[in-house]
Amino acid sequence: MQFAEAERNNFKSRTTIQSDGAELQLSLMDMDGRFTNEQKLERARKAMTAQAQRKLDMIGKISKALGMDVVVHDYMRGSNGYFGEDGKMYAVPFVWGSTAIAYNTELMSEAPNSLKCLFDEQYAGKLTIRDDYNDAIMAAAIVLGQDPTNPNDLDAIKDLLIQQKPLNRTYWQTGDEFSKLFAGGQIDFGMMWSGQAATMKQEGEPIAFVVPEDGAIGWVDNWGIAAGSQHEDLAYAFINYMISKDVQYNWASKGGPAPANQSAAESLDPDYAASCGMDEASLNRLYFMAYQDDATKAQWAELWTDVKAS
Repeated sequence: MQFAEAERNNFKSRTTIQSDGAELQLSLMDMDGRFTNEQKLERARKAMTAQAQRKLDMIGKISKALGMDVVVHDYMRGSNGYFGEDGKMYAVPFVWGSTAIAYNTELMSEAPNSLKCLFDEQYAGKLTIRDDYNDAIMAAAIVLGQDPTNPNDLDAIKDLLIQQKPLNRTYWQTGDEFSKLFAGGQIDFGMMWSGQAATMKQEGEPIAFVVPEDGAIGWVDNWGIAAGSQHEDLAYAFINYMISKDVQYNWASKGGPAPANQSAAESLDPDYAASCGMDEASLNRLYFMAYQDDATKAQWAELWTDVKAS
């Protein structure tokens, strides 16, 4: 079983699959493959079949059987976030990246070396942060020296974000909005995703990306299989294809997020990887997002609403 075609940028589009000589047209919803990040994994685990849990726990053997070259990055494999209390692996890391600082190299001669730049009055009106309570609270926690995945003083975080508000050109909500702010020269720098910054650079924008010395926000997207799947074999084949070395290398080298496949990561040009925040040094400075329960998410969302209304 192998894939004849898979679109890189639209995972919900229809995909052509060759299976035992028969060509099938299936969507991801048909295959019951699911794309999720680490914040949703806890909930997603409950939707996995016992069979899917067993197979995912043996993903290396499945990959070998399917002839795929899959070596999950050591950092991702070592994360407890992908394993339930029973020790089963409930999701397979797909890509990872960071939400850190992208800056205009024509307007800034040096890269910012701290997230404190987002809270620095000298840049008033020249910066932007994302309209997202998780990103805002984690960034403020890093600056304040708190644990960004489990901050212990939300009042201090709220006060800092209120102080930051007038410095902000605007709160961006979509990647396209950030791109327009950047291309129009309305901002010197801002919080941005590593993958989009890499894409913008390849498109010719004077943009550079840096994970500051005091850290930034990390994220991982994953593949899993939902309970009640009617096409498990197709779902496993798709997942193996998407985390194979060739697919991951080709995507990452053309401006995509960082690969979870270690073989693909090691094949990237080191200078290119560093410029996109895909290198080990950048990885080691990241605080990866963690699952938050509903009560915590509601508390964080209310705090962010209060900040924007202040």
